Amino acid sequence: MYHSGDGWAIQANGARFWGVEGAAGLLLRAPGPDGLPMVLMQYRAEWTSMPLTWGVPGGARDADETVEEAALREAIEEAGLNPDDVTVVQKQVTTRVPVDYAVRRAPAEDWPRLPWYTSLTGKRWVGLMDPSVREWTYTTVSAFASHPLEVHKNNESIELVWVPESEIESLDLMAPFRSSLPMTSSVVQRGDVSQPTMRANESGEGALWVVPR
Repeated sequence: MYHSGDGWAIQANGARFWGVEGAAGLLLRAPGPDGLPMVLMQYRAEWTSMPLTWGVPGGARDADETVEEAALREAIEEAGLNPDDVTVVQKQVTTRVPVDYAVRRAPAEDWPRLPWYTSLTGKRWVGLMDPSVREWTYTTVSAFASHPLEVHKNNESIELVWVPESEIESLDLMAPFRSSLPMTSSVVQRGDVSQPTMRANESGEGALWVVPR
């Protein structure tokens, strides 16, 4: 499948970041048996960017979609989620790095005179240089579900598991996700609610998780 955001943003030292329009991921929480938040975590397949580490479903953003739309689309593709079961709460740019250029991925049949390569799926692609891309960002989209949803992994995941948020740091996390935890970890408080819920944190960091008093 072709997506306009597919490709690499590249620094002069060769460091590469997937998504020429940036990337977004869905940090999805749901109440566990004790009412405290659980997070849907993804153990990434060997062939993906930053393989064999834990993170959240996510990927490259297309030029014609918002970061919220991108995060939800990726979660649908990678975890089989129904978007009607997910409530987006807030978004945060959690990684921002300067880059020198990008190489966009495009179908080889649209550029018949350029050298092509074959992906793991057998599709032929070409790489198109784009010197206008000067920054790469990753946006974490925080969202809420009323219960831990059933998930169905695709070939980008080895595992998809609901993990208590308090236990996430014990996993072998992908480095950008680990560095984002101080910004994205939820703040838990008790309030006058009948069911655990989540709302935007006025401080702009994390999300406010409210459980009954």
